[in-house]
Amino acid sequence: MGRLTVKWMALAVIIAIFSLLAWSWAKEEIRKNKDLLTSKEKAYSEFNQLYREYRQTKDLEIKVKQLIAQRPRDFNLNAWVERKLAHLGIKGNVKSIPPDKLSSYGGLHGVGVVVELEGVTLKQLIEILNQIDQPGEMVYVTSVSVGANRDRAGYLNVGMDLFTWVEK
Repeated sequence: MGRLTVKWMALAVIIAIFSLLAWSWAKEEIRKNKDLLTSKEKAYSEFNQLYREYRQTKDLEIKVKQLIAQRPRDFNLNAWVERKLAHLGIKGNVKSIPPDKLSSYGGLHGVGVVVELEGVTLKQLIEILNQIDQPGEMVYVTSVSVGANRDRAGYLNVGMDLFTWVEK
């Protein structure tokens, strides 16, 4: 073989090596782009889900504010609970929960009371819960503890935490 043929063969080998390197590099870039596209699609999907949840929360906030706006301006949870209990003929001890233990959101802040009742029947307790837990008035029972009354058999002592939102 001549010198010229060896040079052409060497050149062909070098071109083949560069072609393999270029093909390998291009293949790696394509894989990276696919991975990047997949991660961007996932992020986009998650963002859309978060946006839908945000819209639902904002819509709910608007509805809550509308319900609260329908209340009398001087709405007082303590007085409201006492009226409900008086309507049922039950005397109870209603205490405010300190405001620093409650949450705030937007233009609203939480108001809570603790209601302690002694010597009520199960039927009365059910009536109380039906009267007090009022989603339409944005008043919720957040916890209830029930125990037997020590002095009167068949009667209960009840503790309830109530919560509502009010405008700041």
